[in-house]
Amino acid sequence: MSEDQMYKEFTVVFFSRITLSSITKLWFTVEQCLAKSSRCEKMTLILSSGGGNSHWAGVMSRYLPTVPIQIDTHAVGSVSSAALLLYCLGKERRADPHAYFAMHPSVYSIAEPGVYAAADLREALSQIQAQDDLLLHSLTAAMGKPREVVENYVQCRTVFNASQAKENGLVTSVCEMEIDRSMPVYRIGEDYSQLPAYSEPAVPPDSFNPFASPVFGTDRLRPVPRGEVC
Repeated sequence: MSEDQMYKEFTVVFFSRITLSSITKLWFTVEQCLAKSSRCEKMTLILSSGGGNSHWAGVMSRYLPTVPIQIDTHAVGSVSSAALLLYCLGKERRADPHAYFAMHPSVYSIAEPGVYAAADLREALSQIQAQDDLLLHSLTAAMGKPREVVENYVQCRTVFNASQAKENGLVTSVCEMEIDRSMPVYRIGEDYSQLPAYSEPAVPPDSFNPFASPVFGTDRLRPVPRGEVC
């Protein structure tokens, strides 16, 4: 790519649940864009997500701040649960007028029936508490409010509309979404056929897993059983 073709910013349209697959695609897209243009200065992450796996959202929330470019975020529709970890990374955190934000404590769902010892349950509880702590840290830093105030929002399962989110510091401005189509636009979604005709997504091979490395670790998360303790 010649010097005059190098772009200074790019946009990622992320309309997906938070999963290992979607986070891997986001990681790959960012790395690919930075490799293509040494002049890149900013990424805008347009986000609509009901949440998902808070572990992988947490991994990305630790990775993106190491990228040497400005990151802005823009909420469209719902930005909820684990997706808040990505939204809070924005220096400028914009939101559509009809966007909304839902907070709640971390939960685990059981993957398969099993027998669990007390140590297993304590380990699972520690993981849940660690994810809650990461969410509180991110929200507190973004909103500029005392931790106990933000924790009350989370425990009460608060839902903010765009105006309320701006009043509470989560959103920096409420405005309609704008995309600079003269710059690269990538999309990450669960059903690409339902998304606008933006640039094709940068999708790595199915076997590619950047997080199975010493940089990110390979934490094994056990399922937590629901029901009686007996």
